[in-house]
Amino acid sequence: MKVTTSSRWAPKGSSLAAGLGLVLAGGCATFTAGGNDGTVSQAELARRAEDYCAGIPAQTREQGLLAYRDSFASAAPLSEDTQVGKTKVSHTRGETIALRASPNVTLPWLGRVNSCHVALVQAGRVTPTGSDPFAVPGTTTAIEETYAGYVLSIKGTGDQSVKEVVDRTSTLMAAGRSTREGALTAEASPE
Repeated sequence: MKVTTSSRWAPKGSSLAAGLGLVLAGGCATFTAGGNDGTVSQAELARRAEDYCAGIPAQTREQGLLAYRDSFASAAPLSEDTQVGKTKVSHTRGETIALRASPNVTLPWLGRVNSCHVALVQAGRVTPTGSDPFAVPGTTTAIEETYAGYVLSIKGTGDQSVKEVVDRTSTLMAAGRSTREGALTAEASPE
């Protein structure tokens, strides 16, 4: 099973900050932003955000998938190969983050948490941190289950969104490493 969410949105006040939709089909949930006519009021965006966020704790709503950052194992570039004549060319299209399995965390839950967080960002009710790669405009997040947990794939639609995802993921993972290393040092220190 795979869950895909999309952050195709523009900053608050933009005519591109349009409606949100959740489509369930064939075991896959796709979250897309952008209404048919491209104009949805902030009140409608807020109402839709509340629908997506029903039952999700407030702190998890605000942090989105970053609420599970202690379980982030590693990150790697998301590459896409294209054929140019007889040559295969690889391009970085985003990042993948390995998330360790945790009790009570499921694939549908992770999809709901991300959809809720992105919807709140679009509605202007939450300001994402500078290291949140899941809230970068022009991205799609896919969540896949693996034997040891989940793979969170964040794919940008353009060069700028890809660069932003790569930069934010690097910042996020570096902050996580320094926090874990500090905890290990504190545990190893004699009292």
